[in-house]
Amino acid sequence: MVEIVELKKQVIESYETKIQETKIVKKKVKRKKKKKMRITSIDAFYDILPTLQNREMQVLQALKEIQPANNLMISKHLHLPINCITGRTNSMKNGYQLIIVLKKDKCPINGTLTDFYAIPAWMKGALA
Repeated sequence: MVEIVELKKQVIESYETKIQETKIVKKKVKRKKKKKMRITSIDAFYDILPTLQNREMQVLQALKEIQPANNLMISKHLHLPINCITGRTNSMKNGYQLIIVLKKDKCPINGTLTDFYAIPAWMKGALA
């Protein structure tokens, strides 16, 4: 019994010496400076905001008329550049979840592999 007590004391002492020998080193973390937004940028954002919502409705109505469709087909239908369409479909697919990816297939216009979007069944009645 005495040996066990002495063994415990030795173990505790060895841990205490290890703890004392260990130095805690704080690592400095470089923080990025926050960029201040200019007032003109904020004003431009508020000027564009109503247009974006209008574009999303245009894309949604076009998709209702020609679904299933990909971004290129929607851009041809609305006579707009494809760059105006892809951002709207991504936000409606990922953010609002108003449209779904129906399939991934070859585009009939240029032959590339693209996502074809459709409006879910629960949305069709709301767009009438």
